[in-house]
Amino acid sequence: MLAQPYDFNKMIGLGILDSAASSAVMYKFTPFNSALSITFIKFVEITFRDATTNALIFPYYAPFKWITVTSCQFYLRQQLIMT
Repeated sequence: MLAQPYDFNKMIGLGILDSAASSAVMYKFTPFNSALSITFIKFVEITFRDATTNALIFPYYAPFKWITVTSCQFYLRQQLIMT
């Protein structure tokens, strides 16, 4: 069974998220000055916002850190890594 897409409008209606969440750029994996290892996941992107910073992995302050991806499946509508 595939996971269901996250329903931002439902979470906003329940008061869990602020209304700004529906228009904000969402980062999926965001390492901060650290290395990242991803192993054995299947990531299916249902929807996305077209933005230059939209990527599955968006490292902040990590220009010389390693990102290791092993035995994964990605079905993306945007880039894998934004550097």
